[in-house]
Amino acid sequence: MDKEAFQLMIARTTGRSRAMLPVLAMGLVMILFFFLHKPTYILHQDTFFWLGLLLLPFSLQWKKQKGGRRFFWLALLCGLLSIPFTTTFGVYCMLVFALLFLLEQWRAKLSILLPIHLLLLSPVFPYISRLISFPIRLGLSEAAGDILALAGFDIQISGNLIQLNGRDFLVDSACAGLYMLRYSFLFALLMLAYFQRQGKSWKLPELAGLLLLLLPLNIMGNLVRIVILIVFGIMPEHWFHEVLGLITFFIYSLLPFYFISKNLAGKEKHTVPASSPGEQKNSPGIHFYGALVVLFLCFSFICWKNGAKSPRQPDTTQLPLTAYQTERVREVYKLSNERALIYIKPPVEAYNADHNPLICWQGSGYEFQHISTSRLGQLEVSIAELKKEGSTLYTMWWYDSGRQQTGSQWDWRWQTLNTQEAFYLVNVTAESPDILRAEAWAFLNQKIIR
Repeated sequence: MDKEAFQLMIARTTGRSRAMLPVLAMGLVMILFFFLHKPTYILHQDTFFWLGLLLLPFSLQWKKQKGGRRFFWLALLCGLLSIPFTTTFGVYCMLVFALLFLLEQWRAKLSILLPIHLLLLSPVFPYISRLISFPIRLGLSEAAGDILALAGFDIQISGNLIQLNGRDFLVDSACAGLYMLRYSFLFALLMLAYFQRQGKSWKLPELAGLLLLLLPLNIMGNLVRIVILIVFGIMPEHWFHEVLGLITFFIYSLLPFYFISKNLAGKEKHTVPASSPGEQKNSPGIHFYGALVVLFLCFSFICWKNGAKSPRQPDTTQLPLTAYQTERVREVYKLSNERALIYIKPPVEAYNADHNPLICWQGSGYEFQHISTSRLGQLEVSIAELKKEGSTLYTMWWYDSGRQQTGSQWDWRWQTLNTQEAFYLVNVTAESPDILRAEAWAFLNQKIIR
């Protein structure tokens, strides 16, 4: 390499480094603001988050096209929507799109796989999985029971409990097709990234359809797994119980996705590996810095507004103190007597995450078993057994606005959107099913929530 070529290379490298400084500085400032706003949103994540973060470079692919402002408008849209609809997920989306906008302005256009990968790492996905796993567990139990009954087996079904030849089989969250769903998305993104590096591409509707296909593939694989486990009496403590899950995950999810995505792929004309430089070498212009100021001000305001919002509190003025000992734990009211423990959890907006017992009790180390629905008078409620270190508790929950009650997660959200009613989550727990029913019925008739 001659002297002039070497000096030219140094000048280009220095120019790119200087152009990256404001990008890096703004990105770090926005990440810092997010952590100050919600420090536990990322730090308390599970193994999946850290594995997904480690594999993030595989989804990072540049195209030989100049970066546009598509992520700026998406970030601004998420920011504007987060002002009336205050959610941490909205702020997270704004942060992700803002960082992607910075990357595209600094270097070149990004593959669409990277934003999907980053959004997959958000805690909102395991929350949604836990919520929809409840009806899916019941559906899988019924479907597996119907298949075995058609095959001539003497089957009894009670909620997510299936009984055959004196053995009880629980369709838990690991068997509901959703425990491995996030991993399905992650490995699917890695496959798509591999195909892209080989010069293949998909239209956005095709890509969305492929990823949505993973849900029924997972459920179908787990239905087959449940049937096999029951027929051959393979209990959770047996080593083949987990191995069979991995086998069905590979055969019914990853393998079909591989061939379907490969056959649907077209030819990509402008994709290059992440290690290759893009064509955009110019320093960002005045429009870029103006966009940075807009995003920074919007992001700061939303973080402040989200953090300043205080939850609504239950009205306990009519609470019969002779019946319960009352304790306030942050925004949650804890009522207790010798027979039961009752939590009254504050309302949230229809688009927000609530204090669902399926999540809160698991966070306290309990395992949910034998989940079902039942009736408490005219009210349909959810019931489950809680297992922890040899002890068993029984818990029941529903949603109460004072004027009406419902046991449906979707019903209270719909009612809140239509009538602006505030629904509190009522969770009653006792040591036996009979005591649970009696205490829940007594609480419901007292009409504490008004």
